[in-house]
Amino acid sequence: MAVVAWIVLAARVAVFALFVVASVVAGTHWAVKHGHLSPFGALPRASRGLGQPFLRPFERSLYRGGGNPVNAPYAFFWVALLGGLALLALLEWVIGTLIELYTSAVAGPRGLLRFAVDAGFSLLMVAIFIRVVASW
Repeated sequence: MAVVAWIVLAARVAVFALFVVASVVAGTHWAVKHGHLSPFGALPRASRGLGQPFLRPFERSLYRGGGNPVNAPYAFFWVALLGGLALLALLEWVIGTLIELYTSAVAGPRGLLRFAVDAGFSLLMVAIFIRVVASW
């Protein structure tokens, strides 16, 4: 169980670090765009250097899609925020499912049957949720 806790902690730290980088890059971009910072100052230069490897894919994607590549820092911010939260939720769900499967397997055939019924019910709930969200 300690290994699982370290894996979740490492993922949380990595997602938080990426979010901090995205926040600094997007915040600096906003401040320069609105005239609060000089574009040639130390902070904007450092921010551009820090964020450039992350922003290039967003700029290309926005350019190919007909959007303005100047908005790439904002896209990077939202992808880091929402994608990081989704990644953490998915990781914790997978780990929880594997732990539940292990404890069900240790319990024997009755435990595995209970796990199969619970998994089927969960799958049905996810399908209904997706159907409801898709109908909006």
